[in-house]
Amino acid sequence: MKPSIARWFMLGLALVAACGRPSDGRILVPTSGRVMLDGKVLEGALVTFVPQSTGGIAASATTDAKGRYNLHTPGASRPGVVPGSYAVTIMKMETRQLTTEEQAMSMVKMTSKGLSMPPPITESTQVLPQQYRNPEESGFTASVSEQERKSFDFDVKSR
Repeated sequence: MKPSIARWFMLGLALVAACGRPSDGRILVPTSGRVMLDGKVLEGALVTFVPQSTGGIAASATTDAKGRYNLHTPGASRPGVVPGSYAVTIMKMETRQLTTEEQAMSMVKMTSKGLSMPPPITESTQVLPQQYRNPEESGFTASVSEQERKSFDFDVKSR
């Protein structure tokens, strides 16, 4: 290959890769942001963009130690969101240990004779109010455009 043809070929490959299309060929826009709870960083929260139009695809991510997230669309090889209008849900579960593993095994042995279920080892509770888990009640929306890259920050209230 001549050098100029090779350059055009590599440029074409780069453009195809940069489009970030999911398996069905849709364009993806890198989308990120930050989630705060009462003005403080919220780590480990699941942020989901729920499409408000037919043909949209939901995207989600979990916040890091700084409350930052980068959305990913299922089936896509790279992060991003299909352009469109979204309702946003945010949820966070906390799990606490109820018993030690040794106590749990002891309970299993005691209850296995009576064919009843052993008590749970852990308990999970939702940290955020119910409204943030419902796309119709969260109060959070996002409009993702192919032409304009935005960061979507959300401040969640504990009450």
